[in-house]
Amino acid sequence: MKETINLSENRIQLEIRKEIIGNVFGKLDENIRIIERAFAVSIVNRGDSIIITGVEHVLKAEKVLKKLVVFAEKGELITEQNVNYMIASVEDVTFSEVEKINDDHICMTVTGKALKPKTLGQ
Repeated sequence: MKETINLSENRIQLEIRKEIIGNVFGKLDENIRIIERAFAVSIVNRGDSIIITGVEHVLKAEKVLKKLVVFAEKGELITEQNVNYMIASVEDVTFSEVEKINDDHICMTVTGKALKPKTLGQ
């Protein structure tokens, strides 16, 4: 008897600049690999579409990916820390406010660089 697995596929249409997709995916797709491992999904970029395929956590991966796109569109560099924080907080009630993290500046350094919070609690 052969068992079949039904995959839930979610297609996200992104119309963004190439450099933003590169920022979201990370160097050698490192950011996407983190999301894929965390949610047991597959994420593929096809032109202006990003396709997320998986069995159980496709919608969570989509939420994280969309928040990363918001960060990238604001000109923020997406880091492994950003990705891990979004993954950890995807179930949190404050997840809808995550993109506001970098809107505030904690203070300015002597050289004029703005220090920004890394989490919502800071």
